Amino acid sequence: MGILAELKRRNVIRVSVAYLVLAWVVIQVADTVAPALNLPDWILSFVVWTGIIGFPFAVLIAWVFKLTPEGLIRDEGEQGSGDHSYGARPLNIAIVSLLCLALVLVIVDSYILTSSVIRDENQSEVHDSIAVLPFANMSGNESQEYFSDGLSEELLNLLARVEGLKVAARTSSFAFKGKNEDIRTIGEALGVGTVLEGSVRQAGERIRVTAQLIDVANGYHLWSDTFDRELKDIFEIQDQIAGAIVAALQVHLVTGVAPAIAQSRVVDIAAYDLYLQGLQKIKLMGTEVAREALELFRAATDADPEFAAAWSARARAVVLLRETAFWGDIPQAEAIVLARQAIDRALALDPSQADAYVSQAMLEADLYRHEEAMASLEKALAINPNSAEALFSLSDLRARTGHIIQAREDILRALALDPLAERIAFRAMRSALSYYEEAAYARTRSALSKKLQGEMDWMYRAFWPTGTAEEFREIQADPEYARFFGFTKLNQTKDVDESLLATDTRYPGESLMWTYMSIDQWDKAQAIYDALPHERKVAVINLEELSIMQAAQGQCQASIATLDRAHKGEVRVYGQVIPNMTRSNSNLALNRAFCLGQLGRDEESNQVLERVRTYVETLRSNTDCCYASIDAKLRVMDGDIDGAVEVLAAGIERGELSWSSAFDPVIRTLQAEPAFIALYQKVDDDIDAFRQELGMPALQE
Repeated sequence: MGILAELKRRNVIRVSVAYLVLAWVVIQVADTVAPALNLPDWILSFVVWTGIIGFPFAVLIAWVFKLTPEGLIRDEGEQGSGDHSYGARPLNIAIVSLLCLALVLVIVDSYILTSSVIRDENQSEVHDSIAVLPFANMSGNESQEYFSDGLSEELLNLLARVEGLKVAARTSSFAFKGKNEDIRTIGEALGVGTVLEGSVRQAGERIRVTAQLIDVANGYHLWSDTFDRELKDIFEIQDQIAGAIVAALQVHLVTGVAPAIAQSRVVDIAAYDLYLQGLQKIKLMGTEVAREALELFRAATDADPEFAAAWSARARAVVLLRETAFWGDIPQAEAIVLARQAIDRALALDPSQADAYVSQAMLEADLYRHEEAMASLEKALAINPNSAEALFSLSDLRARTGHIIQAREDILRALALDPLAERIAFRAMRSALSYYEEAAYARTRSALSKKLQGEMDWMYRAFWPTGTAEEFREIQADPEYARFFGFTKLNQTKDVDESLLATDTRYPGESLMWTYMSIDQWDKAQAIYDALPHERKVAVINLEELSIMQAAQGQCQASIATLDRAHKGEVRVYGQVIPNMTRSNSNLALNRAFCLGQLGRDEESNQVLERVRTYVETLRSNTDCCYASIDAKLRVMDGDIDGAVEVLAAGIERGELSWSSAFDPVIRTLQAEPAFIALYQKVDDDIDAFRQELGMPALQE
């Protein structure tokens, strides 16, 4: 206590407190001022270390010296002697003053500077995103609606190329056409901070375009202007409006400096008119309107063969009309030729046609040229980072090759750009449901509108039924489930009701063939195949199914030949469908490897197996779900019987595999294994218990 009393008497404690408060104030000021003055980073460290080193010296000085009316003098007295009272009062005043200053700094830092930073960040977020609403047609002629819509779309496309500017996609921004919604409501729905709206008035050969840029947060106009031109100058008007908008936003853009808007080429006005009409059609989707759009784009390119955007749109229409397994109007071989011609012409005229690269990627993906497809999509996104269509296709491509995590990120990015596009929303749902994980499901669901959240929940019940009798009865009673219930009933009760197996696919009769294959009734499946018309017998999907039938019945030479015919001699591992499906490319590749092994062609078999192993490892690093079938088949061919049965049991427990997995051409080779017999006996017992709960008779042996 004597030492403490002496420290107080000599004002050492007061000096220490004053020093620490002063040091804190100096450090806070330095931390705030240094960045503003562009001082080097080491300045703040120097201030801090100076304060630390100076502290013991301040304490020593307080102990040795005392403050008097004559100034600082050395205290040479013994402990308890000497008068330090003169210095106590100014030190107290200094401490109180410094504490008040510190309090002011805390308030400034916490409420004023921080609020300013947040406001600046919010301002940046507000002004680096924009939605282009469809311009109002003020011409008094409804038939000219496509023209005002086309102008809006062209402006949207120009702005989408500005680096650092997020632009809401057309599908979503055009959803507000003709609706008198509040700007704040629109901004919130589209996730943007600014909205461009305007009107177009066409009279004879003159056109007047009025445009205004509005801040969503407060409804204030950031910029507005009116453009009067001859109709032939419409492209110059587009460039001028886009440039003016970028100039108005430039100070707020993330990049700081916005690139110049490239000048549009003057296009024949008649060709442009046809092009806009085609865009108006193609947005409606459907085979018939896509056909009409294609004819309009053809007419546009005939009217102006140098019109790159029309060639790009023409390619897109062909790609949308191409024949796939279940839909389409133009035979695949013909579609490839027509689309490639249009794509090559578009890019030769204008290499910045992002949509042409997207169409090119879709064709490459159809032909399983995944690296080429990825390169095309990278080019599209480099040109237009706001292309929801490019991100949509990128997600699909990554999902095909097993990169599920990246695929989900891409489709959610596309959804953020085009939040009201149902096609993108359904792909996001499919991405979350095909490889089901709770976190992915919840994240995707939260990104959807309330209406689509309900749709996703509906799809979840269809794809991942819980297996309760109550849910089964609800599904059975709900007419909306008609196209799912046949397969739900088959998987959960082993009951084949042919009347429930009709689907809305292009060739509904073939679904019954696929069903008979899944329940080990190969003769019935073969009979349906044999009755198909020639053009369906040689369709890729049905040749794939035939190769499965042949492999399951030990006809290995025929199975390989049929698969080669379907895939033109290529060994395909990746594909559009999830790996567990019997006709996924990975499953077909494993059937090939199995048959090659049966024929003594071990080296070829091992080459295929190695490729599938790589694919499975990619899946394993991305998801825990929905590749149990190919994982189990790999283990069978590696001789790991216990591991194969364990994988099958886990897949059945999760609901990703059903009892029909036992009839796979490779997995069926385990039918004499005790563990395999026990597993599928338990499956049958569980189905019997479920049937009893539903009042159905027990399964027949």
